Amino acid sequence: MSNQPIIFEVDTRPYLSSMDSLLGRKATLDDIQDEWLGHLASLGIEYIWFMGVWQLGQAGKAISQSHPEWQQEFHKALPDLQAEDITGSPYAIAGYQVDECLGGNSALAGLRQSMKKFGLKLCLDFVPNHTALDHPWVHDHPEYYIHGTSEHLSKFPANYTSVLCHDGPHILAHGRDPYFPGWADTLQLNYFNREVQSKMLETLLDISDQCDALRCDMSMLVIPEVFSSTWQENHLINNPRPVKTSFWPGATATIKKSHPGFLFIAEAYWDLEWRLQQDGFDFTYDKKLYDRILTCGAKDIHEHLHSDPSFGNKCARFLENHDEPRIASKLEWPKQQCACLITFLTPGMLLLHEGQLEGNQIRSNVHLRRRILEPVSLEILAFSEKMLELIKANHLRESSWTWVQPIEAWPGNFTHQDFIAFSRKHPNTGYHLFAINYSEHQSQCLFPVSDHPLPDGEITLTDLLSGTIYKRNGSDLKTNGLFVDLPPWGYHWLHYKPN
Repeated sequence: MSNQPIIFEVDTRPYLSSMDSLLGRKATLDDIQDEWLGHLASLGIEYIWFMGVWQLGQAGKAISQSHPEWQQEFHKALPDLQAEDITGSPYAIAGYQVDECLGGNSALAGLRQSMKKFGLKLCLDFVPNHTALDHPWVHDHPEYYIHGTSEHLSKFPANYTSVLCHDGPHILAHGRDPYFPGWADTLQLNYFNREVQSKMLETLLDISDQCDALRCDMSMLVIPEVFSSTWQENHLINNPRPVKTSFWPGATATIKKSHPGFLFIAEAYWDLEWRLQQDGFDFTYDKKLYDRILTCGAKDIHEHLHSDPSFGNKCARFLENHDEPRIASKLEWPKQQCACLITFLTPGMLLLHEGQLEGNQIRSNVHLRRRILEPVSLEILAFSEKMLELIKANHLRESSWTWVQPIEAWPGNFTHQDFIAFSRKHPNTGYHLFAINYSEHQSQCLFPVSDHPLPDGEITLTDLLSGTIYKRNGSDLKTNGLFVDLPPWGYHWLHYKPN
């Protein structure tokens, strides 16, 4: 496995439902074909994240089927929505057992064995912040959850609910991002309760036996300072022995000790990515790069990429995932190609989303087991797969990466600021120079190559995406740089291999 792996997210329930008509029954994890797994492996994908395999409860399903705002979103994602399509959110987990409708734990174990034949590793979800409304702990251990008062319930009805537990009714808090109302299908765990941390570590130990990596949902919410700020004094209610120790450092270290090579991937925001990396996460979401690709120019993207490698190499780069719109619905194809080059070739983990390579434009809704079947964009698919094949063939996920500052092509020409430029080097496959004009107009720059040991005579540069061959003088390039002139959203992937 490379230290810059590619992970492929599958919306498990919709993916399986797409096979129902062929099978004449509801598909399970047992029905995933070796041919599909082999194709993903051939593209250089190393991990498959089967999103949403855990047991869902009836309470969450009932909330999803009756929540008026959510219904609007469901119909937008699936115009011919039927009641049976609504399964509930896979992030309202009633138990960390594979849902029986997906084949149960045995089907997951069989899938994992099939994946191993192709060198693929399995990634699953871990939701630290909350549980479903009908998780067994709610009835048996209400003290595991954040409590509120009748005043809280009256003043913030979207954030609290009354629940009947083994010892009577309790007012419990819904799981929550502090910037939004509570998630009505969840209840908030109290991470300042010693027993909660112990039980969640037991859960981690159990599920880490079933997979090779975990994507941890909203990981920053349980960092002590974030948790304390979100819940104030609520964590003291029905919690006689509060603790404020951080959960992640001990948890990640414990799992890695029992499972060397295990990966922790954090969904993380609010500039807490570095903190979570120090707490044991191997990769953290790079939402800033995603946002800048969608809304900013080359200067802001370059500024972000020119970060400390110890941080950047542990970022998970993406153009879409189940929480974000389809990238093909956000960017026109010429700009999307540039966005692909940036994310696919920047150091760190590359996160791909099922349907992204085919150019899907309609985002699945995680509460639904079915989605619209879209036609494949052959142009997007051919480009994406060629990119991945070139990355694999040239070992770029194992290569070194160097940020490059473009230079103005001539005095007064400021279009060099429109370029994103970098290089990658591998001892077996040579040098790869990338120049991307991330703008709506023609731009020129000089690409510095003085750090590359070029010979003084004629050299050949091959654009691996277009097939164009350029003959240049090595001595001139080292002295003056490589002149680049590209149209709007144009790019070069230039390859040079020393003799």
